[in-house]
Amino acid sequence: MASESGGTIRSIQILRALAATAVVYFHCSSPRGGFGFPQTGAWGVDIFFVISGFIIARTAFKRRDNFLRIRIVRVVPIYLIATFLIAGVVLALPGRVNSAEVGPVGLLKSILFIPYEMATRPGPILEAGWTLNYEMFFYVVVALALLVTRSAKRGLAVTGVLLGLLAVSGWVAPSDWYVVRFYQSSLFLEFLSGVLLWMAYEKSRDIRGVFAAGRTTIAGGFMIAAGIALLVAEDTWPAFTIESEGRFLQYGLPAFVVVAGGLLVEPALPAGRSVTSLVELGDASYALYLFHPFVILFLSRIAFESVLTEAATAVRLLLLLLALALSLAASVVINRYIDGPIQRRLRSRVLSPGRSATTPSLVQQAARRVSRAPAPAQPPTNRNRP
Repeated sequence: MASESGGTIRSIQILRALAATAVVYFHCSSPRGGFGFPQTGAWGVDIFFVISGFIIARTAFKRRDNFLRIRIVRVVPIYLIATFLIAGVVLALPGRVNSAEVGPVGLLKSILFIPYEMATRPGPILEAGWTLNYEMFFYVVVALALLVTRSAKRGLAVTGVLLGLLAVSGWVAPSDWYVVRFYQSSLFLEFLSGVLLWMAYEKSRDIRGVFAAGRTTIAGGFMIAAGIALLVAEDTWPAFTIESEGRFLQYGLPAFVVVAGGLLVEPALPAGRSVTSLVELGDASYALYLFHPFVILFLSRIAFESVLTEAATAVRLLLLLLALALSLAASVVINRYIDGPIQRRLRSRVLSPGRSATTPSLVQQAARRVSRAPAPAQPPTNRNRP
């Protein structure tokens, strides 16, 4: 978790890395990915949403005044880069990315996080960006609630009521208008479950330190393993599949269990290189989520398209591992050398605008140095001189 809201919870970062890697596998194993393995991993998005609710609650309490600016700075810049890049690829290789349509209206809606439909699939142009439409809507609702209530606690409570009613309306009276129907989603319950999880995590510090007790490590590990097993079973084992239109019941509840388990094992995580590396992958998880489609596109549609159609299982497995490795490596590079510098610059300029206004110019600095310099020695005077 970003230091924007104070401190890093390593287990949350590691779970972000797990969630993003699961999404990469999901797209590799999809028919369009073409690697030919059992398809699962879409639930990585649900883990992301629970974690997002957790982070947003934390940010709302610790950085309420700058809340929306913090989220825009974090989410928008690299998303715009990925969106314009995929638009360029679609225009340059129209036969390779046949599910996307690039036009002025679609591009505008994509960068403004407005849901819309294409002929072959829902927007935005960057297919993975559909989750960001929910994220940005969540941020805006929280920001408005904080503005009106002037309280993080009351603001999150209002957010919970509004988004809960919106989710329920999707079950009771789904709208015919696509934009409204898009937001009548049980996915908002995953955000809210993350908010509740943060409140429980903070409250535990005031009662018995439940989340800080080493004895909870075994329970947390069991919750992570059981939650992931149930998520995979939902995709691959019909006996465990919940027939429901509400994604929250299928993926959201197990994802909540996984994230809660991660918080329980947090105190037991060692301070070693392996954990540090996993935390860095968690830092790069957003870049991984946005840019892995480019790696998959290159491998499955350009470099090895003819090989994948007839390759043996061992060859396809090697190519799958190559796709995962390249995606992870690319995300670390993008996070370290592109997104990281952008974040630092924007944080210094956008999140601390007062600093630039009070920073003296070079001329002012030089004048101050001159004024602080010792006065030159004066020649001795002869007081007896007439």
